Amino acid sequence: MEILNRTATIEGENVVIIEETKVNLTKDDLLAKISNIQRRKARLLEENNNIIAEFNQLATEEAEYNGYLAELETTNITPAIIE
Repeated sequence: MEILNRTATIEGENVVIIEETKVNLTKDDLLAKISNIQRRKARLLEENNNIIAEFNQLATEEAEYNGYLAELETTNITPAIIE
């Protein structure tokens, strides 16, 4: 990577640096970048599937516990005394 141009300005308490770069890539470089992207996408897809599976498991468990709670609340109702 070659820096063709760089400018820096002060904005308040920050320095903003803008660089214009030139990148030369060979076919092998491009293939390597594409391969890295594909591997990262595959890892993200696997992570996403794992997150969805965990979410679904938690939703099922929550529904199960809510069902137990509803049963407890309906079976523990104290009957009203009618006089």
